[in-house]
Amino acid sequence: MKNNYLKAFGVFLLVVAIFLFTSALEYTREKEHQEQKLKESLSDIEDDIQTSIAYKIVAASGFKDYIGRNPTFDQEEFSDFGEETYGVGDDVMRNISFLTDTTITHTYPYEENKSGIGRDLAEIEAQKDWILYTKRTKETIFTAPVELVEGGTGFIVRIPVESDGDYLGQISMVFDYNKIIEYSGVKALSEDMYVTLVSKDGFKASDSVVWSNLDSETQVEDDEVDSVDIELYDSKLTIRAFPKEGFSGKSSLFYIIIATGALISSVSGFVSYELLSTNEMLRQNQKQLGEAQTKLMSKNEDLKEMVDKLESSEEHISFLAERDLLTNLFNRRKCSEDISYHIERDGKGSVILIDIDNFKNINDTLGHSYGDKVLKHLGNLLLSKIPHGSTAYRVGGDEFVVHMPSVIEYKEIKSCVDTVFKSFKMHNSIESIKNHITASVGVAIYPIDAITSEEVIMKADIAMYDAKKLGKNRCHYFSDDMMRSLDWKVNLESDLRDAVENGKFKLLYQPVIDAGEKRIAYFEALIRMANSDLSPAVFIGVAEEIGLIVPIGEWVVKEAIRQLLEWKEEGHDLKPVAINVSPLQIRQENFVEFLKEQIESSGIDPSLIEIEITETVLMENREENIRSLKAIRDLGMGIALDDFGTGYSSLSYLAYLPVTKVKLDKSIKDRFVNFEEAQVMEGIISICHGLKFKVVTEGVEDQEEYSQLLVQGTDYVQGYFFSKPLLPEDAVSFSIR
Repeated sequence: MKNNYLKAFGVFLLVVAIFLFTSALEYTREKEHQEQKLKESLSDIEDDIQTSIAYKIVAASGFKDYIGRNPTFDQEEFSDFGEETYGVGDDVMRNISFLTDTTITHTYPYEENKSGIGRDLAEIEAQKDWILYTKRTKETIFTAPVELVEGGTGFIVRIPVESDGDYLGQISMVFDYNKIIEYSGVKALSEDMYVTLVSKDGFKASDSVVWSNLDSETQVEDDEVDSVDIELYDSKLTIRAFPKEGFSGKSSLFYIIIATGALISSVSGFVSYELLSTNEMLRQNQKQLGEAQTKLMSKNEDLKEMVDKLESSEEHISFLAERDLLTNLFNRRKCSEDISYHIERDGKGSVILIDIDNFKNINDTLGHSYGDKVLKHLGNLLLSKIPHGSTAYRVGGDEFVVHMPSVIEYKEIKSCVDTVFKSFKMHNSIESIKNHITASVGVAIYPIDAITSEEVIMKADIAMYDAKKLGKNRCHYFSDDMMRSLDWKVNLESDLRDAVENGKFKLLYQPVIDAGEKRIAYFEALIRMANSDLSPAVFIGVAEEIGLIVPIGEWVVKEAIRQLLEWKEEGHDLKPVAINVSPLQIRQENFVEFLKEQIESSGIDPSLIEIEITETVLMENREENIRSLKAIRDLGMGIALDDFGTGYSSLSYLAYLPVTKVKLDKSIKDRFVNFEEAQVMEGIISICHGLKFKVVTEGVEDQEEYSQLLVQGTDYVQGYFFSKPLLPEDAVSFSIR
């Protein structure tokens, strides 16, 4: 019996030992299961972070190659690329920019980030090293994270761009730090885990904590921490995590084994229990194997989907690289490539550049959406009407190009242009609205006019602008005279900019005579370029075109006031000075405030300043310009209407203008001052007097004209008969005389 007891006790001990061993295995398995689950979560985060960034980088690869081939790309092309890149994958990108050398020259989205254009990032300490490292090594790098110039924190990918083997610049892709953290699942994992995201800076060989929910008081054992490294080019992110409650093997199964083992050891049923436990463990392992297999298949599907999307994106980027999205015509880049191709192979052809006349009016009156429909309509017309073998392109807002390879004969080119004009005239109804659509056309022929695509397009553009300048709705062929005229204009623009920057202007003062008393009433200030005989009638128009008329006009005001103060200090009897003002100055928001500031700061009597305007002030923004003129009058200044009798002159609009004088142009005087037409001149002067305006007659050249004008009732006269424009010191002498 004792032996049986010992055997039973031995069996008991054996069963207990078996179940203790089994419980230890379960403890270890459960702990390993928790660790494996954490590894899978970290692996998913690694995949999500890499995928979020990889989508965008692959999308940028095509444009990198495009820039290398076309280093003169413009902001519009870059915006098209940026918009497409934004649409690839998650919305984790904040902005994308192109740095020419180390300076931002292109950016998207443009409106939100245009203030950064022109900023040299090599001068920003936080980004300087990475910028120069990318430039020096020509390696794509990942920077994570950095403090951004525009505020906040982000991950930055820098992709060097080369042209003909030389460094050109770099594409900078800024990823939103918070969205990367959120979309990757780091925040979700932190609900049950302590998570730390550490950046390994390969360039500076240092670690820094990117994100963590671990407080400084929590103690962590190294063997409890699991981690995964995320390799991103020359940088590395490491995710470290461990359960907030620590890893534990005490699962429900663990407690069941302990209880069951105790029970079975008591009733000697260890064999049955051992079989059941073994079967249960086999089923659990099979389930885990099935889940692992399902997950693997899911990952394979995700990978296949990602590859399909990348291939689709690459095809779409290739399409965008050569197509205009609005009209579906080929774009300017494709136009340049095609012309270059034919120049290299066929050696001859013609380029027809078409610019829609007054297209801005369509946008302003019917809206940009309708304007887009007009452009689509015109694009379809070109596709259907141009000769076989020719290609149509949209190269700008309202500009199209027709390329006719191997065609240089005038007859064939004229036939194509005539067809375009006729089509635009006949097919001008869009959405039941009839439009008056005309175009100015320029033609250039290669290799006669040019031997490169850029040059032939430029010369077609010059011819087009020559056609537009001479009345629009016509076609001009490029000629060397146009180029000489353009060179002259470019040189004049350069001289004007130099004169503005270095103060190379001067004012002459022409007396305006009181007709009845034959004494000086006031002076008209007339601008001249120092050391140049060029007439203001020539350079003022150019200054208006290139935007220099405002600084020039401000200089005239300041100089006239300065001269009046100088005459006052010298003790001379002051006469008012009339200053010519461009409509572009009147349209400036701060022009009235500028005049007010000059009067107040100088202390000059505002009645000594008279503003001379022309009727073109009513051509655009009439109501706003009239309000500005009334504000100028309220400052105490006089206002005169200059060049009356030219252009669109009409007595009807005089009632709208707050003027006190009307200056009759020399052409009116020459036409009507003679005795045969004297009644017409008297009638004009009489009407002006009836409207309470004083009348100044310009261009008086002899005593006979003066005497006749005096009889006809003019109030003031001005012209070479009395005096040419004078230097300031000569004007003083003339006044005294």
